Amino acid sequence: MPKTSFRKFSATGNTFLVLETDPETLSSEARRKLCHPVEGLSADGLLALTPLGGAAFAMRYWNADGQAGSFCGNGARVATWLAYEATGHKELWLHFGENRYPARLISEAPPVAEVGLQVHQPPCKVTLQVPTLATQEAWLADTGSPHALLPVAADRLESLDIAAYAHQLIPQLAPLLKQSPQKGINVSFFAPIGEKTWAIRTYERGVWAETLSCGTASVALATILHRKDPEPIEIQARGGKLKVKAADTFFWLTGPLQEVLRGTVEWT
Repeated sequence: MPKTSFRKFSATGNTFLVLETDPETLSSEARRKLCHPVEGLSADGLLALTPLGGAAFAMRYWNADGQAGSFCGNGARVATWLAYEATGHKELWLHFGENRYPARLISEAPPVAEVGLQVHQPPCKVTLQVPTLATQEAWLADTGSPHALLPVAADRLESLDIAAYAHQLIPQLAPLLKQSPQKGINVSFFAPIGEKTWAIRTYERGVWAETLSCGTASVALATILHRKDPEPIEIQARGGKLKVKAADTFFWLTGPLQEVLRGTVEWT
């Protein structure tokens, strides 16, 4: 049976596996099993980091369904910590596909890291066709991953069945972000809960479920709010708090992370 050592990290509730074995060498089914909440180690995805020389690193990411994923903001914050552990660099560049992202370690104990994301598609508003929703508008944006974000009242956010709504919205909205309904998009609902503080819940493609935090969704929300107010904002996800600020053509995503588990795993 295949066997590998692993480490599991949480970045505000967004969970990632880092394997001794290169995930690229595994089948998509093996990757899916490792992330599965019952059959495996219960994670939202797998990360791999490869030094490129100096303070540059190649980051790769696979979703919980075993397939290669688009850019992951919280995963990039974990990758920043891994790069620091390996080399001592506190300021670095993460290369992901054709893009590169600046990243910094803010604190060692407790670990806090931030990564700068650029906007691949600025936010635009569209009209929905979901009669059961209180809102009939959504914002579309791409911050390394494609997102649809819907405003709701704060007193309704927690009770929403966001998975059910996501299943209705993805076929309608995915083509507008140049994605197939099968590949999907991320769908978030957000509400103001305080002075420059917003709550958000996200249904993530590739996980095909709600996650406790989504970094690229938090940045996508910031791109919407930044149109009226350029000040930094705080995001309250179910897994913890994130901060987003705009600086130097980037939206900087900042938040805590922690290692929650390590060991060895075998699978059939």
